[in-house]
Amino acid sequence: LKPCPFCGSKAVVEEQAVEDRKYFWIGCESAGCYLRPFSTMLAFPPAQATLQILRWNQRKGGTS
Repeated sequence: LKPCPFCGSKAVVEEQAVEDRKYFWIGCESAGCYLRPFSTMLAFPPAQATLQILRWNQRKGGTS
C-alpha cells in the first residue's frame, strides 16, 4: 500500500463490521492529514478489496 497521496504518511487498511456487514477502509494514519476526517468515504465491501487498493495506489497521470 502506497503512502497517503495527500500528506505522504503511512496508509492503512482496516476491517470493520457495520450493521452486520463487513467493510474495509483505506485511510491515513496521520491525525493531521486532510483525508483523516473523510476516511469514511473510502469504505468498500470485501469483494472490492483488491480493486480499491489498486485505485489507492494509483497516482495522478495514471502512474502506479
